[in-house]
Amino acid sequence: MLTGFPDFLEAYLADKWHVWIRFGKWDEIISAEVPADPELMLTCTATAWYAKALAHAAKGELDAAVAAREHFQGASAKVPETR
Repeated sequence: MLTGFPDFLEAYLADKWHVWIRFGKWDEIISAEVPADPELMLTCTATAWYAKALAHAAKGELDAAVAAREHFQGASAKVPETR
């Protein structure tokens, strides 16, 4: 019954990351936790790492930005087309 739940709802759960990016909330992004269940919350996890890469780059923390980008690339490869 709930098999489609993550596909439907997860897009809304990733909104906070996009809002933080839009308003340049770099410290909030960096200090925020990546979703606790990255295998269930695939889109949120990828979006979190994307936001963290942008935040570190914006603050000039290039080594951390590269590390976050690598996490993003790994996480985004797991996101199914249904999401």
